[in-house]
Amino acid sequence: MIDMPSVSACAPEIAADTLQKIIMVESGGNPFAVNVNKLSAGSQPKPKNVADAVAATQYWIAKGYSVDVGLMQVNSRNFKMLGITDTDLGSVFEPCNNVKYGATILLSAWNMTSSKEHQNDRLMKSLSIYNTGNDVNGFKNGYVSKYVGRNISGSLAKTVVTPYNADSSVGFNADSFYGDDL
Repeated sequence: MIDMPSVSACAPEIAADTLQKIIMVESGGNPFAVNVNKLSAGSQPKPKNVADAVAATQYWIAKGYSVDVGLMQVNSRNFKMLGITDTDLGSVFEPCNNVKYGATILLSAWNMTSSKEHQNDRLMKSLSIYNTGNDVNGFKNGYVSKYVGRNISGSLAKTVVTPYNADSSVGFNADSFYGDDL
């Protein structure tokens, strides 16, 4: 797992705690994690090093699959926007680069939300966009709930930080946000 000071150095525009939570939810802290979307859990590749991770990623992309890679599970559909090519695919498995790429995607998602919304709502919608590409499906598939209570512990479950300001936090009450059905 990449430590907090390193995460902050890689993506200073996002709170380190927020990045750490995403890393734990997405990859469990495994820098070589490769998830092939629509492939069963038992069939997922389990690379042990960068070379294996790159080979698995290239193989499944060539077969037409969407692949999530590295600590923050950067999706292969974002590679072009991020400037990642086949020749430098190994760079996406370098922890700091992966965090930078993931942070870029999260900030893009944040910018897709309305500045008129409460910051907590914006962050939750940003997480949904990060996971699914839209601000609704991450709620429907349970992804966003991983950050507000049951599935992970830590400060993000009680206090959500704004992606743009790592030094300020905003109180978040999951009961008032989601109702009493948590």
